[in-house]
Amino acid sequence: MASSSTSSSPNWSYDVFTSFSGEDVRKNFHNHFLEELERKRINAFKDNEKERCELIATELVQAIRDSRVVVVVLSNTFASSSWCLNELLEIMQCKRDLGQLVIPVFYGLDPSHLKKQSGDFGEAFKKACHNQTEEVKNQWKQALTDVANILGYHWIDWEYFVGIEDHIKEMNLLLNLDSEEVRTVGIWGRYGIGKTTIARSIFRLNSSHFQSSNFIDRRFVSKSMENYSRSNPDDYKVKSRLQKSFLSEILGKKHQKVLIVIDGLDDQLVLDALAFQTQWFGNGSRIIVVTHDKSLLMAHGIDQIYEVSLPSEEQAHKIFCRSTFRQDYPPECFRELAFEVVTNHTPFSLNFLGWCLRGRDKEEWSEWINRALKFPYDVLLHNEKEKLIFRYIACLLNFEKVRDILWLLEDSDLGVEIGLNNLVDKSLVHVREDTIEMHCSLQELGKDIVLAQSNEPEKREFLVDSTDICHVLEDNIATTKLLGISLDMDEIDELYMRAPSKDCVI
Repeated sequence: MASSSTSSSPNWSYDVFTSFSGEDVRKNFHNHFLEELERKRINAFKDNEKERCELIATELVQAIRDSRVVVVVLSNTFASSSWCLNELLEIMQCKRDLGQLVIPVFYGLDPSHLKKQSGDFGEAFKKACHNQTEEVKNQWKQALTDVANILGYHWIDWEYFVGIEDHIKEMNLLLNLDSEEVRTVGIWGRYGIGKTTIARSIFRLNSSHFQSSNFIDRRFVSKSMENYSRSNPDDYKVKSRLQKSFLSEILGKKHQKVLIVIDGLDDQLVLDALAFQTQWFGNGSRIIVVTHDKSLLMAHGIDQIYEVSLPSEEQAHKIFCRSTFRQDYPPECFRELAFEVVTNHTPFSLNFLGWCLRGRDKEEWSEWINRALKFPYDVLLHNEKEKLIFRYIACLLNFEKVRDILWLLEDSDLGVEIGLNNLVDKSLVHVREDTIEMHCSLQELGKDIVLAQSNEPEKREFLVDSTDICHVLEDNIATTKLLGISLDMDEIDELYMRAPSKDCVI
């Protein structure tokens, strides 16, 4: 299917073309994706429920070439389809010739399996390669490696999450969706407990029943706060402008029936600005607020709160086994060990622990459990450059655009693009809407690692504590160790800086 094609200024007929295979992908991802694109008035190519092999090849090729963005949903089913693999060749050719944006979505798939054609994906790929020439097989392998090296998104069917049905049932009782009142519900629990997973499940299942729906996460909050970070948080004008910024993004129009999820809302100013002005929302609207700080919810009169508890022993065991053994139960020889390690862990910890233990012998478990629970980045990252990129993100660059990170660190000799890909592959960071996201617990771990580098602030790589920063800047302590500073000006009253000496790198 692939062919050479060049154009200096393409005239796009479509905004988005989606390449995928399988009814499960169509049902669980593609149909929802098209609905959301249509709601945003984004013009997407539609195959009208036809199997790709039923469409004329030239029609598909032309649709690919005429699309500004191509989303490739990579799954095990995709790997078994020679049609989809040839489609991928055309997509990667158009990326090179026409400058198209290609966005991979890893549908329940580890990107490393694409690069190496291993695991279940590799087995499916072998079937597609049967009776193919070596030239074709090598072309497919190269295309899979190329697309796997693009920073993309990870999609896992929500039904895969153990216990999600129970969480949804409890949340629906609090939401009371049949009521015409405007209702605000909080989701509260510790880091890694699954709050965001529950919120996204509720959002996905119910958004089509509202006139407008928005998922507001910490990236949006952080971006909106940048313009006001140096202002007095008690200034009425600041709160007013921030409120208008939020409402214009969230609502679009007043008095619509809306579903709004606000994730990671742990900032007092943001809460004050929103203030949950229910008169802005139409009848039947629902606002879901996700936080680890219950006092913030209570302070703003949100008394409908769902507390996310640790999984039961049975659920914890299933989460751990799925992550470790890719099934709901352990092999007989691991049965006793598996029951011993699941007590009092969050789903995030259980998944991460299972990832670390996957494929290891029983004799290695004790050592790896201790290492994984204390220093996961030591377990997963053996390359010092990747460890430094991890610390950069934890201390300075979380929720920054990928392109900005690449630009900021392009002279660092760290191999940032490859390093970011490896961090994504190992689930230490995720990419959402071209933005890097690191889980709160991993971010705190990164900061703790830097803090442990020295008792003297000037001898650490990064400074994030305002007291330490003031100490270094005011005393003009020369340092060749310091790589970056993240200072919240709201945390200090005044800062006096002496002229730096010639050997100071600050």
